[in-house]
Amino acid sequence: MLHEAKSPRAGGDRVAVWAFLVTILACITPRSGATQTGAGADSIVHLYQGEDSHTHYLLRAVVRDSTSFARLWGQILNAPIPRVDFNRYTVIAVTMGPQGSPGNKIAVVAVESGTRILQVRVELTLWECPAPGVITYPADVVRVPESRWVGVTFVDRYIVERCR
Repeated sequence: MLHEAKSPRAGGDRVAVWAFLVTILACITPRSGATQTGAGADSIVHLYQGEDSHTHYLLRAVVRDSTSFARLWGQILNAPIPRVDFNRYTVIAVTMGPQGSPGNKIAVVAVESGTRILQVRVELTLWECPAPGVITYPADVVRVPESRWVGVTFVDRYIVERCR
């Protein structure tokens, strides 16, 4: 059982805690007119994720129409193009270019559009053990819910896996 301490400051401490919490909430709550939507792992749909794309370059792309998507898909894969309703979804593609190890991966892990800027969080897993003669081309193409944004920024996070 928890008992409340009886002191003359107890009421003042509660006011200070509430003032602190209100300040924090004011800082993280979007301003009027801003929409705060996040596409965590549950709202990101991977249309392709693997090491056998044929992109020989680094790529960060956001697509909002079917014509651009068909062109982009053809640059990344020789596979049937998935259907995407661009009235409801946006497609994001990221690639690593040629890699000298089969363990390297790239993944879109989150998308946030709390402001007018779409922020795409990308994780790149780099395997430190080279495999001579093996070249892979990691890529990730995802579908996320459409939101009203006017600019895009990509934030890459690198993870290095050590040889065992």
